[in-house]
Order: sequence, then structure tokens, then C-alpha cells
Amino acid sequence: MLNNFNPKILVKHEHYGLIDDYFRYLDLGLNHYSKENISPQTKKQKLELLEKALRKDFPIKNSLISRLQSSFIKENLSLYLLLDPLHAWRHQADGKILTSEEQLSEFTNLFISPAARLILALYDENPATYLPLSSLFATLFLLDVFQSKTPLATAVKISKRKKISKLKGLIKNASVILSLVKSKRLKFKLALAINRTKIILKNYENNKQSNSLVLDSIAVFLYSVWQFMSVKHKTLEKVKL
Repeated sequence: MLNNFNPKILVKHEHYGLIDDYFRYLDLGLNHYSKENISPQTKKQKLELLEKALRKDFPIKNSLISRLQSSFIKENLSLYLLLDPLHAWRHQADGKILTSEEQLSEFTNLFISPAARLILALYDENPATYLPLSSLFATLFLLDVFQSKTPLATAVKISKRKKISKLKGLIKNASVILSLVKSKRLKFKLALAINRTKIILKNYENNKQSNSLVLDSIAVFLYSVWQFMSVKHKTLEKVKL
């Protein structure tokens, strides 16, 4: 879903289970509501039942929903982080086919932005950081969509040049987050993630696989260390957010 990127590396060890469960929740929903052998009416009914189940204590203990609800209560997280992805799944349930870059962008934002908000909420970061991390996740999600040619975007007609331009714009927006986050741990982890994504994007642009995973990893690590040391934290007033 995120081009083999494991999002739990961004959080502390005690939150690994929550992140695993949350992204499994996203992945299951994305796959289920894109199935063509299920009627739109049935999908809508299932979404209504899911929303009702999320809004009250789920009776089946140790189920995915039950674990998520328990984790959200423990971490004092908003229920809307579970409900908001349903907006994207309703789009799928309606049987609407994505045919333009704008529609794909809208769907991607609806689907992936709650995950960015969740991770930053665990660090109690300012809401101004939500959009940059959403941009990073959108870059990874779209790279996965474009490279695997998933049914989600088969009807979207975008040239390779436009795809590259869009992805470069997203990763540029994502890079702003390094000067905004308060957590030093998160800042370094984000630097690693952003620089790794830039290499994946470069390889995608040049139609090639990475020639040396070891060299790439070393380059990503060293450049991330340099960014960690050199990129200074800015107040929201300084960056006018």
C-alpha cells in the first residue's frame, strides 16, 4: 500500500501494534470495497454496519476493530481517525471510476491523511505537520498505484511526465515537516523515510531498479544525519503556517 514502506518505524515501540492494526484496517477496507463481485448496494450496507460498529463497543473481543477501539481509548485518540477512511471507501462503494488526476488526488487524500494524523497525534505534534506527512504518504501510495497498475487507477489517464511532476511536488511538500516537528526521534525517522522515497522516485523516473541497495542505504543514512543536524526547528510564525 505504501510501496513497501513500513509506517511503524515512525512511532515508538509501544505503538507498533496500534500502527500494524490501523494500516491493516486501511488495507482491508481498500481491497474489500474495490471488489467488483460485490454490488454497490451491499458495499453501502456493509459501510453502514461498520460505522455503527465503530461508534460503540465492538462485542467480539480481540478482533481488529476491538483492538483498535481499545488502543484509541488508551491513547486518547479521536474516533474520527477510524471513521474518516470511510469517506474514501464510500467513493469505492458507489462504483465511481477515477478518471482524472484530480479525482485520484482527492481519493488519495481522503484515504491516507487520517494515517498521517494518527502518527503525529501519538507525538502530540502541531496540526500544521499533518499536511506534510500526508504528502509523504500520498507519494508512497501513488508510487505503489502507478508501479503496480492497480485497478484503482487504471482509468486515470496521466502521462508519465505528469506523474513524475506530481510526485516531486508531493515529496517537496513533505520535506517541510523536518523543520516543523518537535520530536527529535520523529525528525530523524522522517528524514530517512523522505530520502528513501526520493531514491525510489528517482528510480521510477529513470525506469530502473536500484543498482545497489547497500550504497543507497548508506547515502540515505548519511544525508539524513546531515539534515537532522542542519535543519533547524522553525516556529509556525516563521514559516507562516
